[in-house]
This record gives sequence, C-alpha cells and structure tokens, in this order.
Amino acid sequence: RDCSFEKCNSKKDVGVVYLEGFNANVDNCIFTECKSTNDVGVIFLRSSNSAVKNSTFRNSSGNNYGVILIERDNNSIMGCSFENSISTGSFAPITISGDKNAIMDCSFKSSRSGYNGGAVYVQGNDTTIMNCSFEDSKAEYFGGAVFMYGDYNNVVECSFNNSYALQYVGAIYLQGMYCNVVYCNFKNSASDYF
Repeated sequence: RDCSFEKCNSKKDVGVVYLEGFNANVDNCIFTECKSTNDVGVIFLRSSNSAVKNSTFRNSSGNNYGVILIERDNNSIMGCSFENSISTGSFAPITISGDKNAIMDCSFKSSRSGYNGGAVYVQGNDTTIMNCSFEDSKAEYFGGAVFMYGDYNNVVECSFNNSYALQYVGAIYLQGMYCNVVYCNFKNSASDYF
C-alpha cells in the first residue's frame, strides 16, 4: 500500500509484484516504466478474493502477459489508471484467467496487444467490466480493446474511443453464452475485417 515503483525490470517472470494466496491487495501504488522481457511486466496475482485498486500504471509492459496477470477467482481491479500499457506477446496488458472477477472504474489509454484484446483479455466465466473508459486501444487480432471468452461475461457502462483491431472486431470481442454489452458508448472503433 502507498508505494511507488519506477524502472523495475525482470528478464524472467514478474517485473515487480508476485502475490499468491487469499485476500491480497495492492492499493494506491504508482508503477512507472516497469517491465518484464519474458512474462508479466508489473503484477502477477495468483490469488482469490484479492484486489488491485486506486493505482496508476504508466509506460509499463510485458512480453507475454502485459502489465497485470490475474489467475483464480473473485478478484478485482478497481479505480486504476493505465497509460501506454503494452503486451508484445499472446495476451493483453490486463489478462484474467478465472471466474467471478471484475474490472471497475478504470481508465485505459494507448493500450496495445500483440495478439487478442488491446487492453483486456478474459478467459473465464461471470466476469464484469463496468464503468471503464478505453481510448486508443489496439490489438493485432481479435478485440481492439476487450477480448472475453466464457459464459455470463458482461461489459456495462463503458466507453470506447478509437479502438482498433488489425483482424476482427474493433472494440469488444465477446464469445460465450449469456453474455451482455449494455449501456456502452462507441466512437471510431474499427477493424480490417469485421
């Protein structure tokens, strides 16, 4: 809590923070120019009932998973700001694998992914992205801003401005049963195919 990290780098694994267990929190922290040339640039949260909140991420990157990787269930990212977050590998700057997770009240500006989901990649069920803004997000393949694969996933009250996918779906790629996109605004979203 209340920490600042600048130019933290790793040639393997995680650039700054690895948390495993239950009820772990990262709160009111600032991460600037942190990266991993092999895996997760800033935070790997292998935990349940945990949160990353009220934190700022600037100019950070990871080669495979981007800035934050969350594995397991019932976790959240709340009230965070992401600027120039990059994943040069297979996943998005924010990658979530698990069920009943949430991203709320966050802003994403100039996020990039070398594959799917320019800002957020979710593989799991019953995950909600709510009241978030996405500006200038880009993915090489599916979902210029968001890629979600699983059932009962929702994107609610979010705004998308200048989202772009080189292949398919400019803003949100959502695959699964009983998924919803509600009360969202889209402006200048595009892809080369769909």
